[in-house]
Amino acid sequence: MKADTDKETTMAKTELAEGTEPIEADQTTEPAESAEPAEGIEENGEQRRGPRLPRFDRRIAGWAPVLALTALAAVGCWQWRAHAAAEDRRQEVDSAAAEFGRLFLTYDHRDVTASRKAVSRLITGDFADSYRTQFDSGVAPTITRLEAASTAEVRAVYLGEINGDLASAVVVVDSEMRSKVGTKWTTASHLSLKLIEKDGAWLVSDLASAGALEEKMVDPEGNPVSAGRRDTADDAPR
Repeated sequence: MKADTDKETTMAKTELAEGTEPIEADQTTEPAESAEPAEGIEENGEQRRGPRLPRFDRRIAGWAPVLALTALAAVGCWQWRAHAAAEDRRQEVDSAAAEFGRLFLTYDHRDVTASRKAVSRLITGDFADSYRTQFDSGVAPTITRLEAASTAEVRAVYLGEINGDLASAVVVVDSEMRSKVGTKWTTASHLSLKLIEKDGAWLVSDLASAGALEEKMVDPEGNPVSAGRRDTADDAPR
């Protein structure tokens, strides 16, 4: 029995001599968990600069400035188009008002019907009916009787608010009327207009005259018509 004990002791000493470490009584035989690298240190020993983003997220982060610029460009393009469209509408109203102002004070006794038609195509509604009635009953006979002819030039157009298909404008017109009772010059006649858009065209739906800056007239001999002779001047068509 003693011999067996001595044999085991000898074998244990031999294992220690060959480099085998003894197992302590409080050690377990379970395998140790894999050690993770310290926080902030890569596995290869390099210092981390921050948490890694997944490849897809890094792509989004890279495209974000481009997407933002694209969105801004789209908004800017839309605003530019809206501004351009608004300017186009203002130009359309300006042109319609100016054309009406010029033709309204332009006529020729040699073809009063043409003068009436030129204005009629630019007007609408109750104003159109009223204009035709007054022109046929009073203006046209006066133009014919006085053998009058008038030319007009638009000095300025002042646009008011454009709200949907409605607009307003003031047209300033200079005109010269020649007839057998003399020549009349009217400076800066102010025509206050209301317009409406129909079938893509701006038409005048109402007119109010705000007077003129100056009016003067001379008789056929070139003599100025005085205040006492205003009846001659008033007889001339406007």
